[in-house]
Amino acid sequence: PEDLAAFDFVWASPPCQAFTGLIPKRQREQHEERWKAEGRHIDMIPFTRDLLRRSGKPYIIENVIGSPLETPVRLCGTMFGLSVFRHRLFESNCNLKVDKQCEHANCSTGSLMSHVLQCTQFCALIWNFGSPFSS
Repeated sequence: PEDLAAFDFVWASPPCQAFTGLIPKRQREQHEERWKAEGRHIDMIPFTRDLLRRSGKPYIIENVIGSPLETPVRLCGTMFGLSVFRHRLFESNCNLKVDKQCEHANCSTGSLMSHVLQCTQFCALIWNFGSPFSS
Protein backbone atom coordinates (compact mmCIF):
# COMPACT_ATOMS: atom_id res chain seq x y z
CA PRO A 1 0.00 0.00 0.00
CA GLU A 2 1.22 3.49 -0.76
CA ASP A 3 -0.20 4.78 2.51
CA LEU A 4 2.19 3.42 5.11
CA ALA A 5 0.85 5.53 8.00
CA ALA A 6 -0.76 2.52 9.68
CA PHE A 7 2.58 0.70 10.00
CA ASP A 8 5.27 1.14 12.63
CA PHE A 9 8.00 -0.52 10.53
CA VAL A 10 8.25 -1.65 6.90
CA TRP A 11 10.18 -4.62 5.53
CA ALA A 12 10.51 -4.58 1.75
CA SER A 13 11.88 -7.27 -0.56
CA PRO A 14 11.50 -5.96 -4.11
CA PRO A 15 11.91 -8.50 -6.94
CA CYS A 16 15.54 -9.49 -7.44
CA GLN A 17 15.46 -10.79 -11.04
CA ALA A 18 17.12 -7.62 -12.36
CA PHE A 19 20.25 -8.39 -10.29
CA THR A 20 20.38 -12.08 -9.49
CA GLY A 21 23.47 -14.00 -10.46
CA LEU A 22 21.28 -16.98 -11.36
CA ILE A 23 20.63 -15.42 -14.77
CA PRO A 24 23.87 -15.75 -16.75
CA LYS A 25 25.27 -12.50 -18.14
CA ARG A 26 24.97 -13.70 -21.73
CA GLN A 27 21.27 -14.54 -21.34
CA ARG A 28 20.62 -11.27 -19.52
CA GLU A 29 22.25 -9.26 -22.33
CA GLN A 30 20.45 -11.27 -25.00
CA HIS A 31 16.97 -10.77 -23.50
CA GLU A 32 17.30 -7.48 -21.60
CA GLU A 33 15.57 -5.24 -24.17
CA ARG A 34 12.66 -7.65 -24.64
CA TRP A 35 12.25 -8.02 -20.88
CA LYS A 36 12.12 -4.25 -20.46
CA ALA A 37 9.54 -3.94 -23.24
CA GLU A 38 7.45 -6.65 -21.56
CA GLY A 39 7.82 -5.05 -18.12
CA ARG A 40 9.81 -8.01 -16.78
CA HIS A 41 12.83 -7.93 -14.46
CA ILE A 42 12.31 -4.26 -13.65
CA ASP A 43 14.48 -2.59 -11.00
CA MET A 44 11.90 -1.71 -8.33
CA ILE A 45 14.47 -0.68 -5.72
CA PRO A 46 14.49 3.09 -6.48
CA PHE A 47 10.67 3.24 -6.36
CA THR A 48 10.60 1.20 -3.14
CA ARG A 49 13.30 3.33 -1.50
CA ASP A 50 11.56 6.57 -2.46
CA LEU A 51 8.22 5.34 -1.10
CA LEU A 52 9.80 4.22 2.17
CA ARG A 53 11.77 7.44 2.64
CA ARG A 54 8.66 9.55 2.04
CA SER A 55 6.78 7.50 4.64
CA GLY A 56 9.16 8.59 7.39
CA LYS A 57 8.90 5.10 8.91
CA PRO A 58 11.84 2.91 9.86
CA TYR A 59 12.46 0.38 7.08
CA ILE A 60 14.68 -2.35 5.73
CA ILE A 61 15.06 -3.27 2.07
CA GLU A 62 16.37 -6.80 1.43
CA ASN A 63 17.83 -7.98 -1.86
CA VAL A 64 20.52 -10.11 -3.51
CA ILE A 65 24.23 -9.49 -3.91
CA GLY A 66 24.62 -7.20 -6.92
CA SER A 67 21.52 -5.12 -6.23
CA PRO A 68 21.96 -1.34 -5.95
CA LEU A 69 21.24 -0.98 -2.24
CA GLU A 70 22.78 2.01 -0.50
CA THR A 71 25.36 1.29 2.23
CA PRO A 72 24.01 -2.21 2.78
CA VAL A 73 25.07 -4.78 5.33
CA ARG A 74 25.60 -8.35 4.14
CA LEU A 75 24.14 -11.23 6.11
CA CYS A 76 24.46 -14.99 5.65
CA GLY A 77 22.46 -17.79 7.25
CA THR A 78 25.63 -19.26 8.74
CA MET A 79 26.00 -16.13 10.87
CA PHE A 80 22.93 -17.28 12.81
CA GLY A 81 23.73 -20.98 13.08
CA LEU A 82 21.61 -21.88 10.05
CA SER A 83 22.73 -24.41 7.44
CA VAL A 84 22.14 -21.90 4.65
CA PHE A 85 24.93 -20.53 2.45
CA ARG A 86 23.15 -17.59 0.88
CA HIS A 87 24.23 -13.96 1.21
CA ARG A 88 21.66 -11.17 1.22
CA LEU A 89 22.03 -7.39 1.39
CA PHE A 90 20.02 -5.16 3.72
CA GLU A 91 19.60 -1.38 3.45
CA SER A 92 17.94 0.59 6.20
CA ASN A 93 17.32 4.07 7.49
CA CYS A 94 18.15 2.63 10.92
CA ASN A 95 21.71 1.97 12.06
CA LEU A 96 22.46 -1.66 11.17
CA LYS A 97 25.60 -3.21 12.64
CA VAL A 98 27.02 -6.63 11.84
CA ASP A 99 29.54 -8.08 14.26
CA LYS A 100 29.53 -11.70 13.01
CA GLN A 101 31.35 -13.44 10.19
CA CYS A 102 30.12 -16.09 7.80
CA GLU A 103 31.00 -19.61 8.90
CA HIS A 104 31.43 -21.39 5.59
CA ALA A 105 35.19 -21.52 5.22
CA ASN A 106 36.51 -23.15 2.04
CA CYS A 107 33.21 -22.56 0.30
CA SER A 108 32.50 -19.70 -2.10
CA THR A 109 29.98 -19.07 -4.84
CA GLY A 110 32.76 -19.18 -7.44
CA SER A 111 34.06 -22.56 -6.32
CA LEU A 112 30.93 -24.01 -4.76
CA MET A 113 30.85 -27.24 -6.72
CA SER A 114 34.43 -28.18 -5.85
CA HIS A 115 33.58 -27.92 -2.16
CA VAL A 116 30.10 -29.49 -2.08
CA LEU A 117 31.27 -32.61 -0.28
CA GLN A 118 33.17 -30.55 2.30
CA CYS A 119 30.44 -28.08 3.13
CA THR A 120 27.06 -29.65 2.30
CA GLN A 121 25.91 -28.88 5.81
CA PHE A 122 26.30 -25.16 5.04
CA CYS A 123 25.50 -24.81 1.34
CA ALA A 124 22.08 -24.37 -0.19
CA LEU A 125 22.26 -25.38 -3.84
CA ILE A 126 19.89 -24.02 -6.43
CA TRP A 127 19.54 -25.98 -9.65
CA ASN A 128 17.89 -24.63 -12.79
CA PHE A 129 16.34 -27.51 -14.73
CA GLY A 130 15.30 -25.82 -17.96
CA SER A 131 15.42 -22.30 -19.24
CA PRO A 132 12.71 -19.66 -18.85
CA PHE A 133 14.64 -17.59 -21.38
CA SER A 134 13.61 -19.29 -24.59
CA SER A 135 12.03 -17.01 -27.20
